[in-house]
Amino acid sequence: MDILVLGGTAWLGRETARQAIARGHAVTCLARGESGAVAAGAMLVAADRHEDGAYDRVRDRDWDAVIEVSWQPGLVRGALAALGDRAAHWTYVSSASAYASHAVLGADETTPLLPAADQEEAEIGQYGEAKVACEQSAAAVAGDRLLVARAGLIGGPGDHTGRSGYWVARAARDPRGPMLIPATPDVPTQVIDVRDLAAWLLDCAQARTTGTYDAVGPVVSFGAWIELCRAVGGHTGPVVTADPAWLTEQGVAQFMGGVPGHVGVRAGLGGLLCPQRRSRPGRGTAAPPAARVPR
Repeated sequence: MDILVLGGTAWLGRETARQAIARGHAVTCLARGESGAVAAGAMLVAADRHEDGAYDRVRDRDWDAVIEVSWQPGLVRGALAALGDRAAHWTYVSSASAYASHAVLGADETTPLLPAADQEEAEIGQYGEAKVACEQSAAAVAGDRLLVARAGLIGGPGDHTGRSGYWVARAARDPRGPMLIPATPDVPTQVIDVRDLAAWLLDCAQARTTGTYDAVGPVVSFGAWIELCRAVGGHTGPVVTADPAWLTEQGVAQFMGGVPGHVGVRAGLGGLLCPQRRSRPGRGTAAPPAARVPR
């Protein structure tokens, strides 16, 4: 396939490009090139999508697949206007943040969405609303050629947020010392490995899969996640638990300390489309950050 990745120099985009090349596809990445290098074997078309003419070097040809990850409505609409009728398959990577509520465990794609943002360039506080606006724009142009993948919390190699790697790093930093954790062992957590998400996106592009799906990882209890991270990080010291209310009083807020246990866990239909694709075990997702932690 001839694949165009809008981006491709940062985390998910670069991993998708890397895997696509490994499968034998021709990959072009349209990006400024400031977030890093493209994957080996990909071609970089350097362009700032905010500027006029950004798509001039890629718009006069057909693409088997276009993969878009931006959350800015103006950028998404600009790409659709320039390339929407030249792509046999269009993937928009949205987010579970698009949902209006995360209160129901096991909720699916029928959950109501947030109202769409009405700005061309949204603030980070409107991330979910901006993703909804991007979904709507993609549907209006790509129609029955569109795959919308509402990704859950993404982790694994390259996670710059620390949300999937924090506890491994913490375990490795003081392997024999006490480790303070919230006393919430049964709370469910859910992370999808970036490598699994990229592979699934490519599977769907190759199969011309369309529709809207939650792209989420397996559900793992917080207690099991901690044990995985301790094993990877080599932690053998005592584990000290603290009441979540006390931690909140001490200023430990949501998402501090890695994978949160109090966001919605989604059922996710995406995996049903490509049954050969399986999420790697949590240890595989947690392991890579540990290699970067000095002992």
